[in-house]
Amino acid sequence: MQQDFQYTKTFRFFTADEIEDVLAQHAEWTFFWQETFIPPDMPNPYNKKDRVYSDLYPKDEFEDDLEQDHLRYYAYIKFFRSSGLLFGIVAGKTGTRLVNASKKKKRGDVCFSVKADLPQKWNAKEFLLLNSLRWAQDRILIVVPKHPKDDLKAHEQEVLEIESKLQTMFNLFGS
Repeated sequence: MQQDFQYTKTFRFFTADEIEDVLAQHAEWTFFWQETFIPPDMPNPYNKKDRVYSDLYPKDEFEDDLEQDHLRYYAYIKFFRSSGLLFGIVAGKTGTRLVNASKKKKRGDVCFSVKADLPQKWNAKEFLLLNSLRWAQDRILIVVPKHPKDDLKAHEQEVLEIESKLQTMFNLFGS
């Protein structure tokens, strides 16, 4: 992507297609697009007082789909839209209701907020805000091991390793 953004470092964003092509070469992982059930055109206000946080999280149907697939922990990539293309910007790791059910949390921590408190540490939210860009909040790319470990702690660790590799491979911010 050849566009001047506000930031002193130079780095490259990968398109969704480029990311899929590279991920397809990793025999130990599987990946798929998951709808968040957040409308792509839903406003994501930069002003905190106008923000309704429940609107910034994937809907219950998102968690239902992941639970049906028996996913426990998963790595994900969030994207932003620019010039009609999707570009990866964040890689994270979270758990589904299957591992969060006993906690007060009833969902993973995937969120599409944008904080207006600048300056802050350099992160994806600040990048989007400074460059007048928006999350592609209607879907995320989920990456999981093809053969997840049975032990829950070992499974969480292997997904953490996927998250770290995704951040390195595709110049992604952490979540």
